Amino acid sequence: MMNARHLLVDGLNVITTIEVALARGVLLLGRDSCLRDMASFHGSYRLVQETGRAVEILVDVVDSLRPSEVTVYIDRPVSNSGRLAEIVRTIASGKGSRIQATTADRVDELLKASTAVVASADSAILDECGDWLNLARISVERHHTELEPLWLLDLS
Repeated sequence: MMNARHLLVDGLNVITTIEVALARGVLLLGRDSCLRDMASFHGSYRLVQETGRAVEILVDVVDSLRPSEVTVYIDRPVSNSGRLAEIVRTIASGKGSRIQATTADRVDELLKASTAVVASADSAILDECGDWLNLARISVERHHTELEPLWLLDLS
């Protein structure tokens, strides 16, 4: 699907949606086909019971797409961003994955300007970036048996 393409992941956006699915929280399917969660955080993120499994799912799905290179970006100003990046690196390394994870300032702007494939469901990013995929939706669909029943509101 993505062979030989560089993938940049909006880490908080994707991981949070998978966490919400694991916790049986509300998910929204938008008219643009993107799967989104209703979790909201402004400057603070906390690790939850589902974080580790959400990252495992992310790593498995990304590796199955076979991109040439993967970087998971996590917003540095958000609390616990460094801890989350370390969890991604640790789980990826433990699975033999070459996924990189880093914190950065202004992740949205970085993703908007990229020529790589962007994984996000943030409409502000999707409106400006080039190629994109909804990695959270792909992840939930591929792991649906583990995640059912989904609390999904289909607004498409």
